[in-house]
Amino acid sequence: MARPDEPPHLPADHRQLSVRGPVRKVWCATPDSCGEMFREIAFRQEGSTIHITLPWLKYWSMVVIEY
Repeated sequence: MARPDEPPHLPADHRQLSVRGPVRKVWCATPDSCGEMFREIAFRQEGSTIHITLPWLKYWSMVVIEY
């Protein structure tokens, strides 16, 4: 159960990001996932845009794009 001063979990969030070339992997880093700091996430690339879905958000998430 969340403490009253904690932010709520937000549902999955779909994003489009501009990239500068072919992407090999996309990683997500967050303190929100029970000790799992970095995890690879699926993506779809269309030209200079990638489409990703962040599983959830409570505090913060950082996306790392590997070229």
